[in-house]
Amino acid sequence: MTTLITDYSQHRACLTKESKIDDGNRNDAPSRTCEIEAREEWILRLLYATDENDESRPVYGETRLMMATFLLQRKLRENFEKTAGFEFTAGKFGPHDEGVLDALDCLAEYGYVERTPEALHDSEYEGDEFRLTPKGEQEAKRFFDRLSEESRSWSTG
Repeated sequence: MTTLITDYSQHRACLTKESKIDDGNRNDAPSRTCEIEAREEWILRLLYATDENDESRPVYGETRLMMATFLLQRKLRENFEKTAGFEFTAGKFGPHDEGVLDALDCLAEYGYVERTPEALHDSEYEGDEFRLTPKGEQEAKRFFDRLSEESRSWSTG
């Protein structure tokens, strides 16, 4: 059974499939496949942006990722009169939009983003590690390459 769920407050649609018993293997957890829309594209671009060594790097912690996404959206509005599709409000630890976490979940379901709990990564930074998978790097590059030269210059610096 497939159900289309439309969440207009978050401007995204998800398909939910009920699991069935197949070959004796039972999977009780529903599988959800999201649409890749503007929010997911911008998070992929953000994680793909390179450092001074021309390498993409992970982001550590939900708070840092939330702040980076907030700053990205602010930059888009100021310089290009665009939006990344987020609606931030003042949160306990800074700007917050639950849509950032929803977009990350969606990207993880596609296999584009990998989340490593803080206890399992060896970085000096606190918080979970958010990193592009090889499949995510390919998709992020495709979205990044669609940006104008001007947009690329401020997003990598």
